[in-house]
Amino acid sequence: MKFTTTLLFLIFFSTTVTSQFTKQFLNKDEWELSSKIMLLCFKYSDRSAEITYNMDRLLKLTTEPDENLIRTTIDHYYKTERYDKLKKLLKLASEQNICNLWKEKYSNEVSISIYSPDCENSKPTNFSLSQDLATMFLNDQSCRGFIHQLITDDMKKKGYNVEYDMCLEPNIMHEIDSLNTEKLKAIVNRYGIPEYSNIGFWGMKGVTTIAIHSNDLTFKEKMLNKLNYAKENGNNITGESLAILEDKITDRNTNTCIYGTQGNTIIINCDQLDLLRMKMGLWTYSDYIKFNGFKNMCSQ
Repeated sequence: MKFTTTLLFLIFFSTTVTSQFTKQFLNKDEWELSSKIMLLCFKYSDRSAEITYNMDRLLKLTTEPDENLIRTTIDHYYKTERYDKLKKLLKLASEQNICNLWKEKYSNEVSISIYSPDCENSKPTNFSLSQDLATMFLNDQSCRGFIHQLITDDMKKKGYNVEYDMCLEPNIMHEIDSLNTEKLKAIVNRYGIPEYSNIGFWGMKGVTTIAIHSNDLTFKEKMLNKLNYAKENGNNITGESLAILEDKITDRNTNTCIYGTQGNTIIINCDQLDLLRMKMGLWTYSDYIKFNGFKNMCSQ
């Protein structure tokens, strides 16, 4: 059965919807504060004053905040009528070439001329392949809970056809995962790991998510090697996706994990955990377990 998204009241499902980071953090204070702000935005989104207060503190630590942090906090400055900082974030977004940030309501208080990223070449060069991968991603997510409207709105804005198979029958998730795995194998056999410029954010999200949820352990291990190699050679692959994929593999093999991304699974290196999480662009472990309600596996 096909379902085309129109108006949906959707809720967050696990950490798939929440934004981790795109930035490679070198400053631990900046990373910890960035993580705290993300937690506030996703768990306590009505606390706009507290969110902007902490974002003000962050802007004293760095002139290049993480892209997802800008995307997540900018509307809170509008809500609190902090138009000076709204202008500042729009200028920073222009400097960092962050596209699709402008909202019409901002024009009541801020001139659109402030926001001028170069978004002309932001569309994936192989949009057909990107669409296929995006649809695979939507099929995957529909089997794991609700697809948040933030996702479908962003896809529509970027020209994607938001149509996917709904998991209406019991045990169909395994079937969808197997089908997605075979499709991704064919894509990787033909293209290798596609370049980010060819498939864009949602295409790459499809690549990494299908690998993470595949039931084929050998394929997962091959994909981890290929994705790591691609990232080392300049492809835009998030550390978050690599960390989750490696933890999925480690969990399957040893019932433990390295980066603490698998809920209440034993973590094998608690002393180094937050340093590893910072390197991979994840939230702090304490913020991660607060958001998800997991046990602290490093206090057992």
